[in-house]
Amino acid sequence: MSSATDSSRTEFWLGLQTWEQAEWLRAFGSKGVCLDATHNSTRYNFKLITMIIFYVNRKRYHLINVQAICGPDREFYNIIAKYPGSTHDSRIFAQSAVFRDFEAGQIRSTLVGDAGYACKPYLLTPYDRLVRNPTKGRFNKYHAKTRVCIEQAFGCLKRRFHVLHGEIRLPDPNKVCAIITACCSLISMILLTIRWLKSIKQTISKEEAALDHWCAIRLPAI
Repeated sequence: MSSATDSSRTEFWLGLQTWEQAEWLRAFGSKGVCLDATHNSTRYNFKLITMIIFYVNRKRYHLINVQAICGPDREFYNIIAKYPGSTHDSRIFAQSAVFRDFEAGQIRSTLVGDAGYACKPYLLTPYDRLVRNPTKGRFNKYHAKTRVCIEQAFGCLKRRFHVLHGEIRLPDPNKVCAIITACCSLISMILLTIRWLKSIKQTISKEEAALDHWCAIRLPAI
């Protein structure tokens, strides 16, 4: 957690073991690793007007554009929180370390992204909606079904940490980015803990069921 609040770092790998052990794109629509970006509103008090302009997005809000990669369980695997709101999603991905790893073949997996990204051998994007083709339409349907987990992850993140749902009132963008990254780390830890507790509960239930079955066979009825 201390590394997540270090403002000198701008890209973080979260849950790397889960990333390596996940089931990739099972039946294309049930499992997938999704790539997307979200905007976090903030308030700035900069003296340099030129700096403020870079943080204004197309809707004229002051924002931080955050890129995230998550899995089907809505756990964040990779977070980049450093770019102003005027930066395009595809540019953030093209300048990231995870992009270089995919290009070099160090990560053998598949990402699912929206139409804002360029289609790559490792990055599946939807077909143009204006193209009327039944096959491509079915592809887009399952693509959207797979990619919905990243939207759900952003929604859960902003509801769990309400500071991200509204306006972050800090004058320093580095602190804003540190808060966003820390919240992503915390919610991933929460989800991992919940899943771990569920697995323990299932193991205990199986052991109790096995013990009851053994007692019913071995012990005489009273």
